[in-house]
Amino acid sequence: MEKKTIFLVAGGTGGHIIPAKRIAENLCNDYNIVFLTDNRFSDEKYPNFKYSKKYIIPSASSSGNIFSKIKMLFTLYRSIRLSKEIIQHELPDIMIAFGGYPTLAPVMAAKKKKIPIILHEQNSVIGRVNKFMLSYSNNLCCYFPNINIPKKYKDKLFFVKSIEDNKFKSEKNYNIKDEIVILITGGSQGASIMSKLVPYAIIQLPEHIRSKIFIYHQCHNKNELERVKTIYKNSNVKFKVELFFHDIEEILFKSHLTISRAGAGTIFDIINYHCPAILIPYPNSKGDHQLKNAEYIQDNGGGIIIQQEDISSRILSNKLLDLLESDDILLDYSNKLKKLNKDHKEFNNNIRSLIESYTNN
Repeated sequence: MEKKTIFLVAGGTGGHIIPAKRIAENLCNDYNIVFLTDNRFSDEKYPNFKYSKKYIIPSASSSGNIFSKIKMLFTLYRSIRLSKEIIQHELPDIMIAFGGYPTLAPVMAAKKKKIPIILHEQNSVIGRVNKFMLSYSNNLCCYFPNINIPKKYKDKLFFVKSIEDNKFKSEKNYNIKDEIVILITGGSQGASIMSKLVPYAIIQLPEHIRSKIFIYHQCHNKNELERVKTIYKNSNVKFKVELFFHDIEEILFKSHLTISRAGAGTIFDIINYHCPAILIPYPNSKGDHQLKNAEYIQDNGGGIIIQQEDISSRILSNKLLDLLESDDILLDYSNKLKKLNKDHKEFNNNIRSLIESYTNN
């Protein structure tokens, strides 16, 4: 039987790309995956993306002055025309849009052709573009039970569990008497603070703690990478510093703690791998969605929030000391995350079942 075709449409930043990549991996054996994104996407940064074809869609933000808005309208017009041509050529059976301005034109073109449209919202606050496209869509897939959308669209909600499951079936080891593994990541937005501040917090820890620490630190650029390596090396901290970790799931599984931003992908990695967290939400995230995401972890007992405006290397170092003096706190956080993960799997549906309800007709 000939495979059905699914369009995955996403803005070119990690928060949109990573969930699209995971869904592609889950569906690629049963569907033709056609991927539409913008020129920020890189195959080098996101290897093994399981698409059959890829198209680059021109896009522009509506932010800025009047000239930026006029440019955005012209770009949108060009993108809609291109999207119509791609749809005519590929004949998709369904479209899944992951947010970001590049998804506007394909969704508008798909609506005109009466193609089923599923919006995918990974955050606890619906993004601006997804909110605008609610009237175009058949469903809105989301992870957070407390997501707030207009009442007239409530019947479109479809709660799903994260497509990424814990690949490691054994229990996490929370004996930190000999080694403490810490993962430090910054995501794609405002990541530099993790390299400017966190290493100095680590090296302020007392020697009896610092000597046990192994750091995995993901940096934003090469300049940061070299500087962070030098700080750790001069302080006799064991470390691995990279621009990108391709084995991030394995690192999350063996980490006793992560220090990170609070994008949706990070939140669900924390839940799936029961990894306690110190979360520093990106303060300029739209709708303050990173703070809302982080509150979901803190309110469920899986970690703590430190606001960027309140943080310093000394404050972070003191928080770390409180957590690392004993393994009891981290073990309690991990158990709370394990329970939260179990709860998600019990009350949520799988996105595949929703897709099949359209493609099997």
